[in-house]
Amino acid sequence: MISRTLSVLGLLAIMVLSMAQDISPGVRYKKATPQVNAAFVKLLSSLHDKKFSDKERDALFGKAVMCGPNLYGVLKRQLPDAARSGKLLKITVPVKGGAPQELEGRLYNTKDDIDDFALTVQSMCTIAPIKVRKPTKDELDYYWAMIPYDIEEPIFVVENSHMSLLVNGDEAGLILYVELIPRQHKD
Repeated sequence: MISRTLSVLGLLAIMVLSMAQDISPGVRYKKATPQVNAAFVKLLSSLHDKKFSDKERDALFGKAVMCGPNLYGVLKRQLPDAARSGKLLKITVPVKGGAPQELEGRLYNTKDDIDDFALTVQSMCTIAPIKVRKPTKDELDYYWAMIPYDIEEPIFVVENSHMSLLVNGDEAGLILYVELIPRQHKD
């Protein structure tokens, strides 16, 4: 009986450790409740196959949403009209051993701009089936370098065969920040 109990406890410990997220020292990271994270995963998973009404789309995004520099760069090249909406967001990124790099993102804070950006994000998620997962240590480090505030869950990566989007939300389940994450190439 005792050995069986120890085996079950060992399995539970392995399960908990396998779900633990690897976070670099110095990165300030605040966890959300499992319920908040589960609701956000459900919302992100729906981006692939759900046609949202205007009211539903309004419920996805906060009163302001930020577009990270990689995603903004793609929008500027591929959808220049869409890239002009919103306000320019200057992002200063520290560079190891060098001068900080200044990048451009976008801040959307009007209903029309947020609606346009929401449609763009959703269209990116409908190209191929998506998977929603926790960000890796490298992805969190990348995001941490871009922002002047603590990382707070919910934060997930929505990926398909074409792209990986880091999406950060708030406790109410509103999307606040979206960034195209550079893909790691395996040789």
